[in-house]
Amino acid sequence: MPKVLFIQSGEVEKALRALDVVRETIFTKGLELDYLADTVHPSPTEDSVTGLATFIPLGSGFMNALSMLFRLTRTRYDSVVVLFSREGGYLKHKIMAFLILGRSVLIFNENNDCFFYTHGKYFSHLRWRWRTYVNSGKNRWLRLSNDALKVIRNEGFRAFFTKSWNILSIRPGRIRVRLERKIGPLAFPAFDDPRVSIVIPVHNKVLYTMNCLASILRHTQDVSYEMIVVDDKSTDSTQKRLDEVKNIKVIRAEQNRGFVESCNAGAEAARGEFIMFLNNDTTVTPGWLLALTGTLDRDKLCGAVGAKLVYPDGRLQEAGGIIWKDARGWNYGKFQDPERPEFNYMREVDYCSGAALMVRRDLFEKFGGFDRRFAPAYWEDTDLCFSIRKLGYKVMYQPASVVIHFEGVSAGKSTASGMKKHQDLNTPKFVDKWSGELAGQCEHKPDIVFLARDRNRGKRILVIDHYVPTYDKDAGSFFMYSFLRALVSDGYRVVFWPENLFRNEHYSSELQQMGIEVIYGSHSFDDYMKTHGRFFDCAVITRTHIAIHFVDTVRKCIPKVIYHAPDFEYLRLKRQFELEGGSPDELEKRKGREFYLFANSDVVTTVNADEAEMIKQAVPDKEVVAIHHPIDRITNMKTPFEERRDLLFVGSSHAPNADAMIFYANEIMPLLQKQLPGIKIYVIGGNPDKKLRELKSEDVVLTGFVKDLLPYFEKCRIYCAPLRYGAGVKGKIIEAMSYGLPVVTTPVGAEGLGADNDEHMLIADEKERIVEHILKLYNDKSLWKKLSWNSREYVAARFSQDSFREKVKGLMEIVNRER
Repeated sequence: MPKVLFIQSGEVEKALRALDVVRETIFTKGLELDYLADTVHPSPTEDSVTGLATFIPLGSGFMNALSMLFRLTRTRYDSVVVLFSREGGYLKHKIMAFLILGRSVLIFNENNDCFFYTHGKYFSHLRWRWRTYVNSGKNRWLRLSNDALKVIRNEGFRAFFTKSWNILSIRPGRIRVRLERKIGPLAFPAFDDPRVSIVIPVHNKVLYTMNCLASILRHTQDVSYEMIVVDDKSTDSTQKRLDEVKNIKVIRAEQNRGFVESCNAGAEAARGEFIMFLNNDTTVTPGWLLALTGTLDRDKLCGAVGAKLVYPDGRLQEAGGIIWKDARGWNYGKFQDPERPEFNYMREVDYCSGAALMVRRDLFEKFGGFDRRFAPAYWEDTDLCFSIRKLGYKVMYQPASVVIHFEGVSAGKSTASGMKKHQDLNTPKFVDKWSGELAGQCEHKPDIVFLARDRNRGKRILVIDHYVPTYDKDAGSFFMYSFLRALVSDGYRVVFWPENLFRNEHYSSELQQMGIEVIYGSHSFDDYMKTHGRFFDCAVITRTHIAIHFVDTVRKCIPKVIYHAPDFEYLRLKRQFELEGGSPDELEKRKGREFYLFANSDVVTTVNADEAEMIKQAVPDKEVVAIHHPIDRITNMKTPFEERRDLLFVGSSHAPNADAMIFYANEIMPLLQKQLPGIKIYVIGGNPDKKLRELKSEDVVLTGFVKDLLPYFEKCRIYCAPLRYGAGVKGKIIEAMSYGLPVVTTPVGAEGLGADNDEHMLIADEKERIVEHILKLYNDKSLWKKLSWNSREYVAARFSQDSFREKVKGLMEIVNRER
């Protein structure tokens, strides 16, 4: 008689119906059935299952579960049945079912649909559930541990310690500041032509003023500046202490005039191109001023830029400001963690606080300074930002400039009295002046802060990839980096979601400085979509093994979806299986996964025009767009032909690249060295494939990751890429051509480039023919110079950043087209 264990993990009524199905439909003959119920959830009483099964209650808590598991494993069950009434199921019951080791496991869902699992299939299912949970980011330490184990397994302990050190060395810490009580004599540098005039209005609070000055002197070595301190009739020892500071300009007021008049007086004495208004109750951090001047230098339409303000205890005070339609102000991010992603990308804002605000001096003078109607203080900085915007300029928030602000030291915190009362008194003045502009501000609704925090009104795009693009390491990353740059330059507001949620520096900061919000840390994609998904106009997903985990959620929440195929994966795997052998079932599985992404996208993009046509034939109802790989620039190399030697190949971890080098070492190199003894090939790339590492040949030199490829392109004579399978377009071949290094490759390596044999590169399939091409090019100076020149001209005409941006622009026009 079969012995079956039934585990309830759902509603009572559904459990009893499933029990009947088990007895009457699945096991039509007699059986002995144990009924396990978790007492934490509603379950039937022992009486209600009498005659059907033996009732076994499972108490709550880990020890009870462990005790029950030990008891059950002593019984041999032929089958285990699990009922669950929610989509994900209860993982502990599934694990228990697996550990009990029945011959089979049956899973019932809430509709009493039954799914049969062998133990192999069940283990795969649990492993998938585990990976999904780890990758969800809900448990940060679990995620870090899992990533650490993967690095140790795949790259070894040396790589683990190196990466750990790199992460720890750049990990931002919480800022905590204490005032220095004893500050010695200060001497600022004297510049004849300062770029920045730092204007600090002060009224008493000498300890804060001296700490502010000391921090500026300590952390400002990379920009020329002058110091202008406006003493607004201080009554403490401020005057005496300022007299002791060398190379600062002190302006003393006859009477106390307030913030507005003090700042205007300081600005009148300024010589710099930019004026930096800074409160005396602040201290600055390394790189603060260079980040602000760099923002104004890069964007000539930026009229003012503000810093990230942080409280002395490390909490955020302000990451740019929001002005709602009702004229209420909002310090975005107040009291939150300043390292969160939403506070660390550069963006256009309604205003930035005058506590740390840099303005172009010519613009400030055009307005006649801060509007005196807001004297003595409050709303003058917001008014200035609105005035700047009215002239067609932008006000930017720069998170790389961090200023600690002891808020309320000078003016207090209560609006009922003192200087702070003017905050309420000046509000009607601001409303009267800017009523027309306020009508266009966002409604005062906290649930739309996502929209209000960023004045970029372009369409919002979510881009999902496996990690932040390491553009100097692989061609796929450079494509994504260029794609993101093209979207930003076309006015789109971009959020980038790396699947590994890792803040990889310096790459993440570069995207953030472009105005892209990079998501990192502990985040759940499903939760993020529930909160913010409705605000996005389009999503871009890429790489089959990554996109497949996101496509369903994205499709539910975002109206338009682009799937970018870096290559036609099915075609690549088909070629690989034909060459190396493989499972037809696995190939069909991978094909089904890729075609599922095609079917659930509005537009499919790829880098190869021929593959685009193949995909179009396979899914004729979809828009398919070919977007070529971009190059960064054309490099004119200096090393002459005679001073070059050896071969070069870039790429070592991707399977087609590793196969190409193994093919070279085993088949091409022995033939080549008969004619060119000692010739080497330099293989550049991090994390080389295990088979490559095992070659142990002095003539195949594995360099590891190289940040600057130019020295290798300068010293090598030929770029050799004997690829036997693959798909897409080979970005590193395009890069070699942009350097003018002649290429010898196969038809697989040349596909999608449109390049002509003997004109732009040499192409051959058989190993003997490849060796012949290498020997010919290695010894023929005129042919070498011809291919070098032609290849540079060819990629400059077809693969430039300008033409790439036009392709991306055309793609987005297709996506934005109403259907």
